[in-house]
Amino acid sequence: MISTHRFSTFVAVSALTLAASAALAPVQARTALSGSAALRGPPAICFRIDIGSASSIPWGFGSMFEAAWYYDTTEIVDDTLELLDGSDDVLVHMETLRRAVVLLAGLDGNKAERGVDWSNTEADRLLAALRSRTTAALAVSAGAKADADAKRAAEHIRGLAHFDLGYALAAAHQSGLRRGATQMACFDMAIKLRPDDGAISFGAAVASFSGNKPTPVLYDHLARAMEQGRKHGPLRKNMVKILGGVLGADSYSALASLVAKQTTS
Repeated sequence: MISTHRFSTFVAVSALTLAASAALAPVQARTALSGSAALRGPPAICFRIDIGSASSIPWGFGSMFEAAWYYDTTEIVDDTLELLDGSDDVLVHMETLRRAVVLLAGLDGNKAERGVDWSNTEADRLLAALRSRTTAALAVSAGAKADADAKRAAEHIRGLAHFDLGYALAAAHQSGLRRGATQMACFDMAIKLRPDDGAISFGAAVASFSGNKPTPVLYDHLARAMEQGRKHGPLRKNMVKILGGVLGADSYSALASLVAKQTTS
């Protein structure tokens, strides 16, 4: 379990670094919008989702790949599942899974210290738990057929369960933790169950990035996400920050124009 005492201590100590972090923010923002996928890497791993003050795996200030100094990474799988249970926000799920895979893949520089066996075992455990959740959600949905409201609620949960599995597989693939992981069927199911959720489509677009280049499927998912999320401030912001950064669009209108050209050509 994530220690609230350690977290409070960390916040107090780290307050001294906020001024330096603020000074670096303009440089970081320019880098994020540079449009160079080669410099930033695959988006499910190398771009930090802005989740505001929402709870996630404790992370270093201004860091892309480094957990908070006090965080016990041996608890990563259990903490990830607990955090996913505690939020219905798709963006929070994306960032939590990104952080989990960063640590499991050893991208924080501690791969040798933890060992390959630990990494593989814990990655398998996380993916198995996420697969199990899709099965459990299907059972709940099947049992709710007689009640329309209960059925909708169950399918909402089931859609997020499929999304979580798909996004974890995509992040694992993009990080090198699990090369060749197949995830798009998970997103197809998530979109079917939550057809009006722009964040689900955004996550599918991020997951569709392959081989250091965008794919036609990415543009299709992104077009749907932009249509569904045009009035969703946090989603708009993250679409520009992450996929705008990859595709070379520094504003929402520029990204929309680029997507329109790609999907109508």
